[in-house]
Amino acid sequence: RKLCKAQLCLATHHGASYIDASVENVTKDVVNGGFLVSLGNGQDLRAENVLVAAGVYSSVLPLLPEEVVVSLTGAQALLAEISAETAERLKGMPSMIYEGESE
Repeated sequence: RKLCKAQLCLATHHGASYIDASVENVTKDVVNGGFLVSLGNGQDLRAENVLVAAGVYSSVLPLLPEEVVVSLTGAQALLAEISAETAERLKGMPSMIYEGESE
């Protein structure tokens, strides 16, 4: 949550607009360029660029001009809380990414 809040703060600081509403449809504006965005609250707006951040739902929502094929893969993540003392002791250690055994 803090990461999303920080990214939103940074984006708006650099000129991005944030509108807290669901998007019903996005169409290319062939006359004026950019995109026409229809919101769930009935508001319509025009945008030069649109960022669709719907994850795996990007391919099933009517927001993209063509279908995006999304393949699902298994991934595991571990969130561990450690003490400040342990964090200080481990701060020089690299992170680790284990890709598993090759087939």
